Amino acid sequence: MTAAPPWREEPRSVYDILDAAPSAVVGVDASGTIDYVNGNALAIFDHRAEELLGQPIELLLPAGSPVHEVDGATAYAGLASARVLSVDEPTEGRRRDGSTVPVDVRVTALTTELGPWFLHAFVDVSTRREREQRMEGLSRAYLTLARINQAIVRAGTPQQLFDETCRVAVEQGGFLAAWVGVPTADGRVETEARAGVLDDYIDGLHITLDPDDERGRGPTGRALRSGLPAYAADYLADETTRRWHAAGELAGVKGSATLPLLRGGRIVAGLTLYADDVHFFDEQMRELLEGMARNVSYALDACDARDRLESAAAQRSELLRRLIRAQEQERARIAADVHDDSVQSLAAVDLRLGLLLGAARSTAPHLEPAILQLQDIVADVSRGLRGLLFDLEPLPPGATLTQLLRDVAAHALEDAPTTWSVDEPDGPLPPLPHEAVTPLIRIAQEALANIVKHARARHVRIEVAGEADGVAVRIADDGVGLAPGDLGPRPGHRGVTTMVDRATVAGGRCDVTSSGTGTTVAVWLPLTTPHTVIV
Repeated sequence: MTAAPPWREEPRSVYDILDAAPSAVVGVDASGTIDYVNGNALAIFDHRAEELLGQPIELLLPAGSPVHEVDGATAYAGLASARVLSVDEPTEGRRRDGSTVPVDVRVTALTTELGPWFLHAFVDVSTRREREQRMEGLSRAYLTLARINQAIVRAGTPQQLFDETCRVAVEQGGFLAAWVGVPTADGRVETEARAGVLDDYIDGLHITLDPDDERGRGPTGRALRSGLPAYAADYLADETTRRWHAAGELAGVKGSATLPLLRGGRIVAGLTLYADDVHFFDEQMRELLEGMARNVSYALDACDARDRLESAAAQRSELLRRLIRAQEQERARIAADVHDDSVQSLAAVDLRLGLLLGAARSTAPHLEPAILQLQDIVADVSRGLRGLLFDLEPLPPGATLTQLLRDVAAHALEDAPTTWSVDEPDGPLPPLPHEAVTPLIRIAQEALANIVKHARARHVRIEVAGEADGVAVRIADDGVGLAPGDLGPRPGHRGVTTMVDRATVAGGRCDVTSSGTGTTVAVWLPLTTPHTVIV
């Protein structure tokens, strides 16, 4: 059907073509008055022909729309030759009820016997715009998921995790607001974290867990009771949200979703999200959001695991301190016993042997060699006990690690044909706890004792290095080295095993390597007692 005024006498074939056009077509004369409308245009704008003919084009294209920059009334009169104009971005067309519809507009200027005639071709792009908005929403959702995964890595506590999840959902996901609600023992739901512009609205919800109370029948109450996601995609039409319709309309809420958060398989919170679009929570969006909630739940489980590990590590650290203290106390007790009993007894024996030697020289000179041999044996035992006492003595307070290592090397290699050096670290070492210094010195004593007994080394080099999270000591000799079988535990030979065990108990490591010539003992211990755990 042709909707045109009787004075517009274009050839019938022109109207047939325009009537059959797939686009909505509106003809406008040089004054900007509508003088032709095809059926598609009537459908798009929801008008009858008589309501449009003779009316200004502003009835369909509100003043200020981009197309008016091209074809206002003055522009119409100035376009005398045929050409095509278009608007790069969709503009808003106005329907009879005042609502708008996104349209692409192309204006073709024709020269006719009655003057310029402007044909407006409209294409309804509502579906395309919705698809673009849908893709934009999904892109934001994917970005939100990625950002929340980053927040999961950074968050150290459930509260930090909740705060970051809400913030990212609003800033990256484009939600009006996000909040985490936690059920209380008396059946209420308290706000644990929130973000967005709906604080007053959220404060006025007063949600409960009671299914018989209308405040408990909304998405949040349902999700916290069932452990399943709950949606009110069309918030203002959903019967379960009727109590909050008036406040929701004022706040601009069009859709909502609540996702349960689990901890150890138990419902501990619900993440509620608000959108300004009734089409926001479609199947794809729901799938993404539910995946996000699972990730947050995994993070809550990780927080629990981290707490348990940190508690176990703290207990381990305390046990380590007690173990080292008990070992040092036992070493001090043994040293005291050796000094008070064995050393004193050997001193008395040596004194008696001296007296006996003097008497034997005058009365039984043939016994003198045997007595001298006994004196040598007693002297060797005394030297061994003095060395043992040095090894057993508690570490002097206030001495630095390098000073202690020098003392240990000087004592261990005093009678050996081996030179030694202790290299200072490049910079000052951070303060070292007693739990780190003591195992390092005991391992160094064991390593140097092994060198004296087995290595036949000419030189021993000791290096100390401070690292970001620990301290390293490296003891290298140029001796005969170790056979591969000597690196493992052997009956009666516990030197290497003892060093490795000491380092492991202290939270560090000890590596003993030998390339056939020389042996290297590399020890690393943490600066602090290890009970910070990263999951």
